[in-house]
Amino acid sequence: MIYLKKTLLLLFVLFVNTNINAQNKSWQFDIGINIIDYDTPPTNDMEAAGITGKWFDEYFNVGDNESYTSSVLPSITVSKFLGDKFSIGLRGSMSKVTKKEEEPRGSLTHFAVDTFGKYNFMNSGKFNPFLEVGLGHTSVDVISSMTINGGVGANYWFVENFGFKIQANYKYAFKEYLAPHYQFIAGVSYRLK
Repeated sequence: MIYLKKTLLLLFVLFVNTNINAQNKSWQFDIGINIIDYDTPPTNDMEAAGITGKWFDEYFNVGDNESYTSSVLPSITVSKFLGDKFSIGLRGSMSKVTKKEEEPRGSLTHFAVDTFGKYNFMNSGKFNPFLEVGLGHTSVDVISSMTINGGVGANYWFVENFGFKIQANYKYAFKEYLAPHYQFIAGVSYRLK
């Protein structure tokens, strides 16, 4: 929990500093649904992590592998454009893991808070793909761990300030008792200029 507090404090200081130094830059707000997938991420110790798939073996097997969000707070993201195609941000997500490795059991609460840096390949036009890397903290019921995250995604802007976002993140946990996993996000975006 101390790592989470330090991460949030660091992000807050970066946001305040950025806002003071660059008043004319834009903010982006995203809200959407997220799907957690524990079966497809490849690792060297897949059996120890309880994962049975190989590279992309179960990637589109949605019915057997993924968990669907069933909460009031699926995924909320706030990011600040720093200039020269770079952004920083904070994301919170919550969902229920209802299926994992075909084991019949009750649902588990999956909660994550992530900080990230984002590189936007294009800042003009309607289609804006991006890469994202960062650190986070993920909890699944009583177990939790810091994570290192990497992701790809894209925004499609219907109008200047309103659009659609899709994203896929890989989350690798620092503790071996939390399995690495994917998080897929789809939602709407709004940006202030």
